[in-house]
Amino acid sequence: MPKSTSRLVVGQSVVCRKTQRLGQVLGVASPSEICTVRYADNGEVSNASAEDLRVATWEDLRGKSKTGNDTTRLMPKLRTDVPGQE
Repeated sequence: MPKSTSRLVVGQSVVCRKTQRLGQVLGVASPSEICTVRYADNGEVSNASAEDLRVATWEDLRGKSKTGNDTTRLMPKLRTDVPGQE
């Protein structure tokens, strides 16, 4: 298992190395390096070792399924002065 190279702080976004789940640190017990994490996928709160967590990257936060092919569609504002567009 890779060594932890970053210090985890409360509020930081992290990824579990074992399950690849994205979460947020709610608390850190310093002597034992046990972190309380709320996972983003279902809201589960559990304890994890600091060695099992890594700091989330921007790609982790955006989601790995994003390919860049998603385009933004602009929807026209409905006009209230045109009949049939209420």
